[in-house]
Amino acid sequence: MQISVRSHLVYNTTQPCNLLLQIEALSDDVQSCRQTRLMFDRDAVHKEIAAEEGLGTRRWISTGPLFECTYETVAVISRAPVTLEGLVQTPWMDIPAEVVKYLMPSRYCHSDLFLDFVSSEFAGLQGGAMIRAMRDWISNNFTYDSGASFPATTASDSFASQSGVCRDYAHVLIAFARAAGIPARFASVYGPDVDPDCLWRDRTGRAVGRGAPRQQLRGQACAPACKARNPALCIGAFGPRYLRRIAHPFLL
Repeated sequence: MQISVRSHLVYNTTQPCNLLLQIEALSDDVQSCRQTRLMFDRDAVHKEIAAEEGLGTRRWISTGPLFECTYETVAVISRAPVTLEGLVQTPWMDIPAEVVKYLMPSRYCHSDLFLDFVSSEFAGLQGGAMIRAMRDWISNNFTYDSGASFPATTASDSFASQSGVCRDYAHVLIAFARAAGIPARFASVYGPDVDPDCLWRDRTGRAVGRGAPRQQLRGQACAPACKARNPALCIGAFGPRYLRRIAHPFLL
């Protein structure tokens, strides 16, 4: 499968600012990128660095008062479909050292607060069948509401209000999974007919569903840009700034 991506970002800053940009689709054993172009305004100075755990690329950008960039690529994807019900949960003693951190509570996913709920609501389930049930519970009980979420909103906040945006849906599922002993991490992806978005992943890195309630994205039909323990925003800023405009990506 091929996905054509085009993203256009425009930021204003009140003074010179350093940005950490991560919008480039990554390349791995099931995804490669062709015809890639990343264009900055002439005044921007940038330096490429590896993303978290070497998965993908970040760029430090020194800019201001206006930053504009355009990213284009064709992602070629050979990721196999995943049947959730067929995924068996890894026993605690067999969880590899490098993924143990994906069991731990984190800034947005306080999984320790969901131990009682998960053990009672999903009793008798394990592995992929449990993840499917968790995903369905969130989809059936949450209301997609862009006004219910802010940058500091956590899984606990979203669970209490049973509302939020795609990122919040992903936070809650990640917290549920970790509370059940299934390592889980966050991914931002490009996919047909959606913006760069949140994706849930099991401990093997397989994509198991997207955050939005009525627009589920098949894992084999998306192009990840980053994977991390916590949400990796497409752009982080160090210094006063505000977002003037973001042109939504085009995916074909």
